[in-house]
Amino acid sequence: MDLAVPEIDAIANGDSEQAPLLLTLTAGLARGDDAAWREFFDAYEGRLMAYIRTCQAGNPEGVDDVYQETMLRVMRHARPFSDEAAFWSWLTVIARSAITDHWRKRSAWRRFLDRFVSDRSRAPAERGRSDDGFERALAGMDDGMRKLLERKYDEKWSVRRLADAENVSEKVLEHRLAKARLELGRAMRRIGEEDAS
Repeated sequence: MDLAVPEIDAIANGDSEQAPLLLTLTAGLARGDDAAWREFFDAYEGRLMAYIRTCQAGNPEGVDDVYQETMLRVMRHARPFSDEAAFWSWLTVIARSAITDHWRKRSAWRRFLDRFVSDRSRAPAERGRSDDGFERALAGMDDGMRKLLERKYDEKWSVRRLADAENVSEKVLEHRLAKARLELGRAMRRIGEEDAS
């Protein structure tokens, strides 16, 4: 499948005369055809990134992560389209869903961290032995997992950047992050139980 980029650009810009090309392109996406994916990225990457930035009201945080998640969802759920407006609408629904999920996960993690930061801001007499519970939990973790969490949440590395640094796929990296967060949560519970006794 070798579609000329100007024709794909015409599809991406809503040229209805290009409907057979869109159907060929999207059918190729659904089959997992590499050439179709390259053409799709060439034609839609800029438009999707602009859409994601707009939806995030200019907040650059997480744009790369949201874009990557959007692409993963497009790969999993690709299907043929002959109408560009319907195809673009489908892409925007997927992007908005990825944005919502990104901020939901981020806010849950933020609430988790904020709870421990607020504990540290209390007077020493109120804090007791849990004063450095969060730091103790991090210090007790495997070095690799601790470094991964610090890069992701303190240094604000994107999933793509972390995966490149670890030389693994983004899916493997997401699995490692989930495992690290789970380990940190367990360590925090243990410390809380120790401090309570």
